[in-house]
Amino acid sequence: MIMGKYFLTCFLGRNKHKSSQPALRGEKLQVDRLGRNSKKNHRSKKIGCPAMLVMTEVIRFPQYQVSQMTRSRMNDKTKLLREHLFQRAAVETEHKIFISLPADDEHQNTHPLGQSLVECFPPRKQQRLTPIQQNAERCRAKIDSLVQLLDVCNYQRILRELEKQLDDMLVMMKQCMELEKNTKERLNKGRAEKKRRKKKQTDGVPVCLQSEECVNEIIIATSGISKELTCHTGV
Repeated sequence: MIMGKYFLTCFLGRNKHKSSQPALRGEKLQVDRLGRNSKKNHRSKKIGCPAMLVMTEVIRFPQYQVSQMTRSRMNDKTKLLREHLFQRAAVETEHKIFISLPADDEHQNTHPLGQSLVECFPPRKQQRLTPIQQNAERCRAKIDSLVQLLDVCNYQRILRELEKQLDDMLVMMKQCMELEKNTKERLNKGRAEKKRRKKKQTDGVPVCLQSEECVNEIIIATSGISKELTCHTGV
């Protein structure tokens, strides 16, 4: 079911307000205004391009599709759909809009197309730059580049300082490693010398005297011998 069609003309098409514009200009001239009477509005961009965009609004009913496109079957489905619509039954619908875009030939070479059309119009007032503004923009760009260069120089100076600190730390680490190595060597030499002296002292003493138990046994044995000697002398 076609609900309607919409026709949209090219924005460079026919001027729809052409008949009312002279009257509006006359009314503006009759009004007394203070200040300058400069023309602020641009001329109309309408040049009568015949190109047109067509939009067709369609509602479909999937439940009432016709398998064979014959007049009798189409009439039967149409009657059934009308009955259900009058009865306000639940009917599934699909709402679609078909758009027909105009071809390039339909513009009939009345105006440029694509990006060249955008370049035809002057830039907006906000986008226009005066010579002073252009010089200011160039100065700002130069200042930004100088600031970036200064930042790079500062980073290089910081990197050099860090490199120097790292070199000093490496020298200190090497000195600490050498000191630790010398300390370990001295400790090992002292331990070896101590063991050698201890071994030299123990070589001149009997083996039994090297333990505390042997010493105690020798003391007990000598005390017993001294007692026997005193007994024999007393008799």
